[in-house]
Amino acid sequence: SGGVLDKDGHILTNNHVVAGGGQQATITVTFHNGTTATARIIGTSESTDLAVIKVDNVNDLNPASFAKSSELVVGQTVVAAGAPLGLAESVTSGIVSNTARPVRSGNNNDAVYLAVQTDAAINPGNSGGPLVDLNGAVVGINSSIASTSSGADGGQPGNIGIGFAVPSDVASRVASDLITTGNSSNSALGVSLTGSDSEVSTGVGVPLQEVISGGAAAKAGLQAGDVVTKINEFHTTTADGLIAATRFYAPETTVTVTFIRGGGAAQTVQVTLGTA
Repeated sequence: SGGVLDKDGHILTNNHVVAGGGQQATITVTFHNGTTATARIIGTSESTDLAVIKVDNVNDLNPASFAKSSELVVGQTVVAAGAPLGLAESVTSGIVSNTARPVRSGNNNDAVYLAVQTDAAINPGNSGGPLVDLNGAVVGINSSIASTSSGADGGQPGNIGIGFAVPSDVASRVASDLITTGNSSNSALGVSLTGSDSEVSTGVGVPLQEVISGGAAAKAGLQAGDVVTKINEFHTTTADGLIAATRFYAPETTVTVTFIRGGGAAQTVQVTLGTA
C-alpha cells in the first residue's frame, strides 16, 4: 500500500514493499478508481523502512494531508487503510495504544524507530499504507506487526492487535529528504552500546560502552559508563530505545540527554546530534 504525497506523483510507502526488485525495479501502482501507472523508485531509507516512488503523467491526484504524530495521545481513535491480504480499499479502526514504542523491523531488521502502536487490525498488505486520525490526516505509515507465531501452515502471521507505524513526524521528514536528494541521513549520538539483545530492558537506562572521540556525545561531555535514561522526553530503557530516540530527530538537532554517572543523581546535558 502507499499514500500520495503531491500532485507531481510522489508516493510514500515502506522500503520493504519495493526493495525486492532493487533500485531499478519496475513498479505498477493501482489507484482507487482502478487505473494503473508505472512508478520508479526515487529514494529509500532502510533504517526507517520508508521509500518514495513516483508516477508520471497521472492527473487528478489527491495528496494526503499529514498531522503531527507528536500530538497523538494514548486511547485516540485511528484508522488504518490499505490492502490487507490483497483486499484492496480496506480500512480498520482502533486506538493508539502507545505513542513511542521502540520497534525493529524492515527487510533486514535494520529499521529502528519510535513507532505509533495501534490495535487497529494491520496485516500483510497494509504495509506502506497510512494510519490516519478521524480528520483523515496521516499520523503514521503502517509498517509491521507483532506476532505470536510464523503463521499457520507456513503462511504469513496475522494481526493480534499489536501493529506499528512509522510516526508521521519522521515519515514526512524522511520523505522530503528522499524527494529532494534521494537519500535521508540518520542522526548519530556518537556512542557504542553494550549487550547482545537490543530489545531487553535494563529497567533504568542504557549504559554507554564507548563514547567516540569527536562525536556528539563526547563534545557534550558524556563519558563511557554513563547510563542514558532519556532523550528529551523519550525514556530509553533498551539499546533499541536509545537508537530510535536518536533517529527520531534530524541531524544537527539539539536534544536534552538525561543520564546517571557513577550511581549518582540524574544529570542533563545538551547534545547537538551528528550525522551517521
